[in-house]
Parts: sequence; C-alpha cells; structure tokens
Amino acid sequence: MAEESSFVEVALRAAEKLLTPPLSIRRGAALLYQVTVDNRLALTVDPKQPMRGDSAFQTDLCVFEQKSQGVIIPRVVLEFKTTITTHDVITYSAKARKHKQVYPYLRYGLIMSKVAAVPKRVFVHNESLDFAAAIQDATDSDLHKFLLIFCQWR
Repeated sequence: MAEESSFVEVALRAAEKLLTPPLSIRRGAALLYQVTVDNRLALTVDPKQPMRGDSAFQTDLCVFEQKSQGVIIPRVVLEFKTTITTHDVITYSAKARKHKQVYPYLRYGLIMSKVAAVPKRVFVHNESLDFAAAIQDATDSDLHKFLLIFCQWR
C-alpha cells in the first residue's frame, strides 16, 4: 500500500465516491478537544470553526454530517499510519478521548497500511479508539469495501 500521505489521498477519493449528502469527508479537519468559557462566560473558541492550535487537533480524514445550514458535526475520524508503535497507540487514544469529550457521538480509529494484523500493543494500550485496522496489501477495491463499512454508521 502507499506511504501514509498517498494512502490518505487514496482513502479520501474512495470515501468521496461513497458518501452522499448529508455526509461528506474532509482531509486535515480540525476538531475541538475542549470548549471553555472566559470570565464573562463567553466561549473562548468558535465551535463551528475549530482551528488547529486553538483547542483543536488536526485529523487525517473526518466524515461529517450536515445537520443544517452552517452546522456540520463530525461522525467518524480515520487516522492513518504505515506502521504503529506503542507511542502512536497511546497518543491517538488520548486524542480520541479528548475529541469524544466534546463530540460524544464520534467514532475514532486507526488504519495501518503496512501491517498485516493489528499488533497486540493496540489492544494493550488503547483506551478510547473505537477501531483499528491493518490492511497491508489492500487494493483500492478492498479499501472501498472497508470504507463502506466504517462510513455507514447510521
């Protein structure tokens, strides 16, 4: 399978073919990990316009549902790695936990492109990821089928 950024691009194109309104997918979307208020009880972030570095982490791919004009909510986050380390599992699990504190309906997972089976370390160290997939040697057709499963959350 392709290197990480190429792999993300292939997945993005496959998902774009699968998803129909009100669902859409974006690459590099920022999602809030906290929403706070200041001393006047005003929000310190704009929940409709999260910005990386301002209480928001960037994601590889995110499936959104449009609820109304100008209101889209994240439904599924797909993070991509070629291989996975213990540090990656702990880091992405922490990101998932923080995002789910703001978006409790969010599903969050890791997809590994150069691993034949999900490593034991994922099961040992994961606390908040909803899924992990190892899809070494997957074809574009395999990726299409995989995304069809994870993008049909309703």
